[in-house]
Amino acid sequence: MSKTDDQIRSEIETAEYLAEWGAWGVVFGLIVEVALAAATSFGYENKTADNWGAVVADCLIAIGVIVEIRFGRVANEGHAELRSRADGRAAALEKEAAGARERVAEIERLTAWRQVSAAQTEEISSALHGSMFDTNVLIEYQYSDPEAWSYSLGIANVFAKVGVASIRRVPNSHIGRIVFGLRIAGCWNKRVSDRRCIYEGRLDCAYRGRKRRFIDTSSA
Repeated sequence: MSKTDDQIRSEIETAEYLAEWGAWGVVFGLIVEVALAAATSFGYENKTADNWGAVVADCLIAIGVIVEIRFGRVANEGHAELRSRADGRAAALEKEAAGARERVAEIERLTAWRQVSAAQTEEISSALHGSMFDTNVLIEYQYSDPEAWSYSLGIANVFAKVGVASIRRVPNSHIGRIVFGLRIAGCWNKRVSDRRCIYEGRLDCAYRGRKRRFIDTSSA
């Protein structure tokens, strides 16, 4: 079973504590050797101390080194495991944040106001230039809808750029049916009424005959 972070930290603390005692064992062994050497230099002789003092000092040093190395390694492995887990969590959080940013960008794209870009305006203007001067265009947008109002203004500017003489923008409310987006209908001449052209355009959203043109800019 995988250990928790708290368990690993507890093991690291214990290992570092024992490694520290190992280091003190080495120091104490060296002190014993120095003391034995000093006693011999000052003429103090004790056979037992001479025989076993060096052994004890060497054992203390050896044990201290082993303990320090062993538990120091345990502590290092624990720190490495915690760093690895932290890096994994950071990578997961970064991935999650990237996904959240993508979702936010998608929401912003879906909820952004529609607009006629400069490139679209230029493309439409080039295609219609000189062919719609006598067109009577009526643009209706939903009441109390600022996005629809803004979009209709952009489309009106396109028709104005190609030289349409008659462009009207009026609000409307569609009762009894759900209508998405903006509807734009234009009649080629005064003999076909705007009301008839718009009505037929809404029914079939199609181009019919030469005397009128319907342009559907609605979004599903």
